[in-house]
Amino acid sequence: MREGLEYYWQQQYSFAQRDFSEVITLFPDHSEAAKLIQDSQEHIVKGEDQSGTAILGAGLIVVIVAVHFACRCWRNNPDRSYG
Repeated sequence: MREGLEYYWQQQYSFAQRDFSEVITLFPDHSEAAKLIQDSQEHIVKGEDQSGTAILGAGLIVVIVAVHFACRCWRNNPDRSYG
């Protein structure tokens, strides 16, 4: 439940909804988890879900760093051939 709340507070509603669903599986009468699943779904429908943005941002940073280092290595290599 705690991890689901962390996701919820960070507006990562898809992740939160998944965790709250696990709580419902274990505790079917958990009314707060059921309410948070419904609230999460409403936020997702409104387009307020930020679940994918952190992963996308991290992936973009990795690509930029890799390209930067590849360019530096290529520039610093005096033996590069031009085809």
